[in-house]
Amino acid sequence: MRILHASLMRGFLCSCSNMTLQYEQKTANKEMVVRSFMYGMFSFPILFHTYAWTKRVMFIQPHVKYAFLTSFLYELFIWPVTTLPLYFIMMYDDKRKAWKSYWKNVGSITIYSAFFWVPFTALQTRFISLKTFAPVRLSIGFLYNCLLQRYASSPSDEESST
Repeated sequence: MRILHASLMRGFLCSCSNMTLQYEQKTANKEMVVRSFMYGMFSFPILFHTYAWTKRVMFIQPHVKYAFLTSFLYELFIWPVTTLPLYFIMMYDDKRKAWKSYWKNVGSITIYSAFFWVPFTALQTRFISLKTFAPVRLSIGFLYNCLLQRYASSPSDEESST
């Protein structure tokens, strides 16, 4: 039940970040808000379970260096191949354009994301239990999702997503 609740909250978070971006750009696209909600809702279980798996595989110990290593591996290798493709699939009607955009942007989004999430995830891994994973990550995630939406809505990508 907690996963379902967190999935709905992440969907709400992603749709709110999309609305924030649209408000800033003075546009109104309800379909993109719904797509953002769907991405958030379907991506949370993937994020939660891959993060939990990473912690188990890495035998996380209560030490910052282990937490940093785990977050580094997660953000640079696991997230880009498990959750980021879902973002592009959900946000584009044309799946061929989605994959083309994913391959074009995966490197830069992963690097920028790592600068944002590796320090946070290391601190989260070290100091926050999986029971409070969702509320903490969701609150910080709003800022990140606004940045991701802004980056992914560059003019060339925006034209291809319509």
